[in-house]
Amino acid sequence: NHQILVNPVASCIRGENVFLGYLHNEQATKDTIDDEGWLHTGDIGIFDEAGHLKITDRKKNVFKMSTGEFVMPQPLETALQSNPMIANAIVIGEGQAYCSVLIFPEIDRLPKLAARMGIECNDPALIMFSPPAQAFFQNTIDQANANMPRWSKIKRFLVLNERITLENGLLTPTLKVRRKLILEKFAAQIEDMYHKNRDEK
Repeated sequence: NHQILVNPVASCIRGENVFLGYLHNEQATKDTIDDEGWLHTGDIGIFDEAGHLKITDRKKNVFKMSTGEFVMPQPLETALQSNPMIANAIVIGEGQAYCSVLIFPEIDRLPKLAARMGIECNDPALIMFSPPAQAFFQNTIDQANANMPRWSKIKRFLVLNERITLENGLLTPTLKVRRKLILEKFAAQIEDMYHKNRDEK
């Protein structure tokens, strides 16, 4: 038997199935298992209507906006990445008043999108920034926003002519996205996007 405790920012588990701690690392054990025996998994989850636990994100990926709300990026990213034209989507907005997203398109598929839209161009770099393609990505974002809380809806986006790969260091050997490195690499573009919006207001 085991118990599960979930709140909006963390999930914990305890029971006979939980390990006793790290060998010769008391501090790591204290950081993971509290005094009451709850192991802090680092996951964030919700209970569905049937009472089943659904893991929705990792706690380290959750960010706090300037408005005080916390945003779980994974549901939005998953919805966007279900579109075959989007390879990766990174939702951002920590310390900001609204969420934005960095879109890494499926570069090799962009010529097919262009043909579908009647764009006579085979250069992915030109296609992704064309008005029809930008409208396509905006529509995809609108669909992903549909069932999200007001504060987590994406208001701005950047389409980047870049791939997330092992070779450029933006992907870990276990194929996880290096979010921090991505934010650092595209910091100037992100700042320009938010700064431009502030100027428009």
